[in-house]
Amino acid sequence: MEDVEILKRYNDIYLGIILRYRSYIEEKESLYVAELPTLVTPDHESIVGFANAIKARYQAYSYDDNFYNSAIFAYEHVKEKIINVTMPVQFWLNPSQTLNYGAGDVFDKIVLLCTLLVALGNASSKAMAIIRGNERRFLVYFEFDGKIVSMDLDNGIEKFDSRESLLDRFGVRDDGEVSAYEFNDKMYVDIV
Repeated sequence: MEDVEILKRYNDIYLGIILRYRSYIEEKESLYVAELPTLVTPDHESIVGFANAIKARYQAYSYDDNFYNSAIFAYEHVKEKIINVTMPVQFWLNPSQTLNYGAGDVFDKIVLLCTLLVALGNASSKAMAIIRGNERRFLVYFEFDGKIVSMDLDNGIEKFDSRESLLDRFGVRDDGEVSAYEFNDKMYVDIV
């Protein structure tokens, strides 16, 4: 029997087990939104190691001189090297797992990117979720060099003059149709 066929059968068995215990897994995986900062772990060994590898691309890493290009590198790595997977159960991956597996859903990837940016020295980095009906949009934004920089894995990188401009761009208004929140390792805030 080929290795691929054996792997397929293992995957079928694992999927069957996961689906059998789906309700139990989802019950144990519940996380209140106010607890989301616990997912951003910039001090985890594998995150620090990867951030240090990014910094090592420079002879002498300087936050002021090298952070922005390092942020672009982290963004491109997460966008291109971390594949999108959607599990049949609601399951939280922490950033080190997403990095090590090289896979996660869009939320896992955004949390990883936010975590890497904090580990690279930008404490203002925040993951943002914007919910409008059944539509969900996730992005990371940070302050740097007098600008607000948003990183959206589907729609690219944009710079804004203010946080208010960023919120306007993504239609975050207190109109009852949108809810939004942001978080990093130090805070969680309901925007609307």
